[in-house]
Amino acid sequence: MESVREALSTGFFREEDTAVVIHDLDALEAGLAALRQAFPPHTLTAVAVKANPLPPLVGFLAERGAGAEAASLPELCLALEAGVPAERLVFDSPAKTVAELRFALARGVHVNADNLDELTRIAELAATLDTVPSVGLRINPQVGLGGIKATSVAGTYSKFGVPLARRREIRDAFARYPWLTGLHVHVGSQGCPLDLLVAGTGAVFDLAEAINGELGRGRVRVFDLGG
Repeated sequence: MESVREALSTGFFREEDTAVVIHDLDALEAGLAALRQAFPPHTLTAVAVKANPLPPLVGFLAERGAGAEAASLPELCLALEAGVPAERLVFDSPAKTVAELRFALARGVHVNADNLDELTRIAELAATLDTVPSVGLRINPQVGLGGIKATSVAGTYSKFGVPLARRREIRDAFARYPWLTGLHVHVGSQGCPLDLLVAGTGAVFDLAEAINGELGRGRVRVFDLGG
């Protein structure tokens, strides 16, 4: 009981509060550092805003060089307001409106298109912008589902991304759009074993190598290993 009185005396808590969530910022910073050590120095570590959409936490990570991944326009605006630079933002909502695309592209945010039709919309917007868009294309690696079907998105007929089997159309899109410079892969959020994650990443990396082999080295310059 004495500890409750002490907590109330700090001013951070009220008697009507029924739950308290405490964040260990040291652990969060250590996790970010460990993630960076696992990848090359130039890699952008973008933390999903939806994982914890609290502006102070997003800003805390931004101050330490992290980027942010936004799956909706509100998440994108939250990250910008929290201090994440536009060049460290990734916008990959699977259902973007034209207005949302214009908002992101005009600010220099990297956009992952979910499908080939979205690339057509981006092409129309690109003609009206003063800046060259930074765009990637989400690929469904079609390597199978994890233990939780609802959060697995790499099956043969999963709902997001361009199926890997359409590789000729994907290659043609890179030939057609000079601002299309990236590939994005996300196998699943929960219940996906390591070998499935590796298989999905490897399949899309092989696609990047094939495109670079056909269209010139460096044609695919961004590889977004999501999730």
